[in-house]
Amino acid sequence: MPRQFRRKLLSILLLASVGLCLAWLSSGGNVPPVRAAQPPLTCHDLVQNGSFENDSAWRTESAGGYDLISDANAHSGRRALYLGGSNYASDNAWQVITAPVGSTFYLDYWWQVTTWEHFPAHDWLTVSLQTTTGAPLTVIASYNDGDHTFQWQHAAFTLTGKLPPGPLWLHFRAVTNDTNPTDFYVDDVRLLACQTDLPLHSYFPVVNR
Repeated sequence: MPRQFRRKLLSILLLASVGLCLAWLSSGGNVPPVRAAQPPLTCHDLVQNGSFENDSAWRTESAGGYDLISDANAHSGRRALYLGGSNYASDNAWQVITAPVGSTFYLDYWWQVTTWEHFPAHDWLTVSLQTTTGAPLTVIASYNDGDHTFQWQHAAFTLTGKLPPGPLWLHFRAVTNDTNPTDFYVDDVRLLACQTDLPLHSYFPVVNR
């Protein structure tokens, strides 16, 4: 390489290094922080027997005296929650859950509606949160005979800010009118309480003063 060319190259490199040093000093000598990876979540399912494969955890009440946990139609396994299915139905299924403080909550389940109604909005299924005295807190979702799909559908909700700490009810209720009953099925219910796994040590950018 010619000596003159080497000198020009060294001059360019020297000027670039001086420019970088001046920019670093003008910023106060702060080293920009490195973006850390998001810590993983630890989730716990608050619902017991969400697949309805046995008779535990859920409390049920049917005006017609029917068994509401049934093997008539299931999304997975053998059994599911079966509400409605008759005229003048008033069916309820609920479970007491306790929401831990400082968590993010996710509810998901599978649902299906089949009906003999000719027009929508006669028969209803409501998913809600209630106090343990039965007072409503919030309605999460509602379905009627107009939502008939004749196949399983997945529902998922973020409930952060809607669950007060302490015990409450996760409640499913179906009501039908006097003609053409509607079947409401629910299966594989989960209510996840998720918390961030924080690292044991925190690292901060070095600041030169």
